[in-house]
Amino acid sequence: DRSQEPENRTGFTYPIDLPNDFIGEHIEELDLGRAKFCIINATIVASEFQWWIEYPINASGIIEMIQADIDSTTNEIIQGAHTKRTIGVRSILVVRTVTPFGQPQASTSKLAGSIFGLGPDPFSNSMAAQYERCSFGQLMFVPATGHNAIEDGVMEIQLSTPTTGKTIQSLVDLIKREVEDILGGTSDGLFTRQFDHVVYCLPFGSIHDKHGHNWVAQATINGAISVINSAYCDSLTVLQHEIGHNLGFFHSSEGSNQYGDDTGVMGGSLIQKNGPIQCFNGAKNWIAG
Repeated sequence: DRSQEPENRTGFTYPIDLPNDFIGEHIEELDLGRAKFCIINATIVASEFQWWIEYPINASGIIEMIQADIDSTTNEIIQGAHTKRTIGVRSILVVRTVTPFGQPQASTSKLAGSIFGLGPDPFSNSMAAQYERCSFGQLMFVPATGHNAIEDGVMEIQLSTPTTGKTIQSLVDLIKREVEDILGGTSDGLFTRQFDHVVYCLPFGSIHDKHGHNWVAQATINGAISVINSAYCDSLTVLQHEIGHNLGFFHSSEGSNQYGDDTGVMGGSLIQKNGPIQCFNGAKNWIAG
């Protein structure tokens, strides 16, 4: 009897059974009391004693999970909880790694052009310009400065050892030490104080724990580090997606497909150099403020 439903359901609790495959897939991301779920094709069901949520048995129905800040007084998710990361000016250092055995497909000028729209090869849709558009001018990414080794936000590192067969993490550790030797300071000083983000562009050959050589990129959630494989370093959607993880966003999923929501860049997007032009889905825009 829908006439008995409260007009404002804020503060009501509805039980929902999460599918085991969803729990298994997101077990490291789940933080009880700090997750927001958006559900499609769901129904609020009422009985004499209880209300609960049902959704189609052939699909998880969950299209979004976002780690969020909680108001300690109301215990509700705060809209704009990520504004400390999603509003303002943030600096990016791009590190291009070259070895005697290979180098990323994109040159330093291509990286400056695709990420910042700078240099002799500016992209019409740079990552910085797209974030500015998506945030309506509230979030600006600027190139790192402060050392003559950095030009238009990009520095190049020469390694004497091959990347083939090395894990991503072991390779990044080597590159970090080289960066610290050039710029000075420890890892903490470099990454948490000088620059908001560091993007490592690696030559082909490093190994991902799950995908072997066939990996595209990875990034830390609510962190500073993004690592991108050779051919994808100047892809607009890959850059947007990985920096989105740094800003605190998980994947935009639909059903059992963690990339299934293609309405935003955190879901399944085409990997192209200068497009497609996408922003974030409604749930992520809401949480970002």
